[in-house]
Amino acid sequence: MITGTINVPVKLTSANAGEWKQTKGVEVTLRVELDQKSASFTPSTNGVYQFVHNTEVFDVQVGTVTPPTPTPTPTPTPTPTAGLVYDSNVQGKMNNGVKRFVTDKEGIVTANGFGFTVNASGGGGINCLGNGQFNIEPASAGHRRMYICACNYNARLEGEFAFLDSKVRNFSIKTRSRHQYRDMVDANAPDSKAQGGLGVHFSLEDQQVGFQYETVHGTNGGSVDKALPKNLEVNKWYKYKYTYTDIDSSSIKILVELDYGDGQFIKVMDIVTKPPVVFFNKADFDTWSQYWLRLNDEGKIGNRNVRLYAL
Repeated sequence: MITGTINVPVKLTSANAGEWKQTKGVEVTLRVELDQKSASFTPSTNGVYQFVHNTEVFDVQVGTVTPPTPTPTPTPTPTPTAGLVYDSNVQGKMNNGVKRFVTDKEGIVTANGFGFTVNASGGGGINCLGNGQFNIEPASAGHRRMYICACNYNARLEGEFAFLDSKVRNFSIKTRSRHQYRDMVDANAPDSKAQGGLGVHFSLEDQQVGFQYETVHGTNGGSVDKALPKNLEVNKWYKYKYTYTDIDSSSIKILVELDYGDGQFIKVMDIVTKPPVVFFNKADFDTWSQYWLRLNDEGKIGNRNVRLYAL
C-alpha cells in the first residue's frame, strides 16, 4: 500500500510501459509520463485510490481511512414460548402447490409434529387444494374432523372458513384437547389424562355461536349459545379469532371474534367458563395436545390461513 497526503503529488512507477487506469476512489486527474512507465496525481480527498497498469495494481491510501464496521454474526432465534406456533401454509404446507385428498393422516403426528389425522364418522377426508385452501369433505353424514398436532394451552386460534354448501349444520373447533390421547399414546390412560377440549362452533343451521367443554369423550358441560349479530351465508368466507386464557386456577376466559368480510372483527362471544380441574393441568397439554376442525352433518367446509398463537 502506497501512502499519500492531500494536495501532495503521488507518483506511481512501473518497469514497463502500458496504459494506466483508475479503478477505485474519488476520480482524479492522472498525469501519465511520455514513456508510459510512470504516472502521478494530486489527491484532494482522504480515502483509498486504486490504479491498474497492465497486470499491476497500485493501491494508495491518503490520510486515515476508517475501516467499515463488520456485520455482526446473527444470533440464532430461540424457539418461542409465546407467539406463532403453527401456520397452515408453513408447517401445514397447504399452499405448496400439491393437490391431495387425505383420508388417514399427513405429516408427523406426534406431539408438535404439526401433521394431522382424519377421524370420526362420515368417511371422506380432507381435500387439500394446494393453494392454501383445504376442505373438510365427508362422504356421508357424520362428524368428520382433522386433528392438528400442535400443543396448546393458553392460545389464540385464527383462520378463515366457508360453508361450501347448505347441507352443513355447523363448523366446530376444539382446543386444549387430548381427545385422541388414548388412541395415539396410551390406551390405558385414565379419564383425567384424556381431556376432550374447549370447543366453540359456528352454526349455519341455527345462526348461533356456541361454547361447550368436553371433560372426556362424551361428557360435556358449560354449554353457552348466543345468536350471531348477522346471519352466516353459504359460499362466503369468514375470518375468526378464538382466544382461551386462564383467569385463575378455576376459570378460563373464552373470547370469539368474527369478521364478516369488511375487515372489522366483532365480539360474538365473551364469557368465563369454570370447567373441571383436569383442564388446568398445564403440563399435560404442553407435553401432548392438539386442536380439531370439524364439520357436523353433510356438505363441505373450506378452511385457509389457520394460525395458532401461544399466549
